[in-house]
Amino acid sequence: LQVEADTLSVDRLVTTDNAEFGIEVEVLGTNSTVRDTVFEDNGDGAIANRDDPLVDATQNWWGDPDGPDEEDVVGNVLVGDPLPSPPGIAAVGFSPTPVTIPEAGDTATVDVVVGGADNGVGAYDLDLAVSDTAVAVIESVTATNDPAEAEVSIEDDGGSATVDVDMGENVHDPGSPVILEVTVELVTEDTTAIEIEQATILDADGGEYFVDELATADILADTGPGPVVGDDPPQDLNGDGLHEDIDGDGEFDIFDVQALFNNLDNEVVQNNPAAFNFNDDDDPEGVTIFDVQGLFDRLTQWDG
Repeated sequence: LQVEADTLSVDRLVTTDNAEFGIEVEVLGTNSTVRDTVFEDNGDGAIANRDDPLVDATQNWWGDPDGPDEEDVVGNVLVGDPLPSPPGIAAVGFSPTPVTIPEAGDTATVDVVVGGADNGVGAYDLDLAVSDTAVAVIESVTATNDPAEAEVSIEDDGGSATVDVDMGENVHDPGSPVILEVTVELVTEDTTAIEIEQATILDADGGEYFVDELATADILADTGPGPVVGDDPPQDLNGDGLHEDIDGDGEFDIFDVQALFNNLDNEVVQNNPAAFNFNDDDDPEGVTIFDVQGLFDRLTQWDG
């Protein structure tokens, strides 16, 4: 950011990876302030003041809780009281992960979620990309919460998308809001990934979050859960989507009920609630003792 102005007032700016200085003041009329701003990994340094009026740059993050190195600050700049951590840290991720799709030609929707949005989300732009368009493509991208303006551009091959959104009055609430719904289509039954290549996230007041994490999510054909006990994965013996053969031996018996009960906390079980939804919940978020009971009830009525 190069500045020629009568005065300078900066709040919640992120300046990272610039070839020169994060902020460079060429001409300044009066004393100015820079607050709650991130300076990290800028080539020549954090801030340079080429004019005489003071730039008060206290209470900023310099990449270190102890403040900037001497060579990172040039000219009449006050840099006391450094922040102990970056202000407004946010992470941009996908949910759920991995993105599982039953077979080629089918689609699935994955949410883009902003974590740590303590002051809501008022605007954002980001880029999405799929690693291998021979395996999966981006079919659609929808901004949630009825934004005032939304520009979405998807490449013809479905390999990438750019999104620029201004929420206007419909600012996302603080917390971990879902800002986008992304629909992807499986082209071939293989594995690839979708990633967020860059993201700029502004809060309800127009301040910029420091995004310290951009996520990648695997996209893969839904081949069912992996092994719960032993080496053989559970099997769906009647094609209804539920995997009653928990131990994968090709038979459904009381040992499968026991195996599910003994492995309720197993990561494979809890990450595949739809495969073990024997309690017939509308939108299962996990596998519970009621699913074990449902599996036992199924066994008592089982005819193969």
